[in-house]
Amino acid sequence: MIKIAIIEDNQEYRESFKEFFSKKSTNFECVFAVDSIEKFIKYYNQNLELEFILVDINLPGMSGIKGVNHIQKLVNDTEIIMLTSLNDSKSIFQALTSGATGYLLKNLTLEEIEKQLLKVIDQGAAMSPEVARRLIKHFQPKKSSLFIPSQEELSEREKQIIQFVIDGKTYEEIAPFLGLTINGLKYHVKSIYKKTHVKSKGGIIKKFFNKNFFI
Repeated sequence: MIKIAIIEDNQEYRESFKEFFSKKSTNFECVFAVDSIEKFIKYYNQNLELEFILVDINLPGMSGIKGVNHIQKLVNDTEIIMLTSLNDSKSIFQALTSGATGYLLKNLTLEEIEKQLLKVIDQGAAMSPEVARRLIKHFQPKKSSLFIPSQEELSEREKQIIQFVIDGKTYEEIAPFLGLTINGLKYHVKSIYKKTHVKSKGGIIKKFFNKNFFI
């Protein structure tokens, strides 16, 4: 079972989340649930071996966005996904540039949240459809000059792949659309990692939305 945690101050939502992922899901198990970043820091134990942490933004005390950096200092290679009702561009960009690797809205059902998390495991990104559309719309005017790394320019194919990753597509969905095999796609992904100086899809998302990285 894939172990996940949630940081959510709404008790009703927190309890329903725990019940679903501990009793109904066949893929995940919620092993840790608290109502603030401060409590997560205080009670977190490395033996939990968390693979996902879902974090609300509007929390008592430290906000979820500010808490991402503190959480990252405790966990290694754990996906931090924002789970919130906020659908404004400012919140989305702040969350992703702070280090979150996904952004889900609370209007999703628990089953849909589970599906999004499974996408991440399959090398995708957890992103509500509304959020993905907002991001794509925001960057469409810059499509002709998406961005250029400090030393090497990305190819048009690599830019396409990054856009698909941001849109939450899995390797299996991206490859046939671009006429590539999975291995061929992975070759391009490795090239993207090298050119942008990152080591993961989370790093791609974070760097993609870094204002200093755009032309």
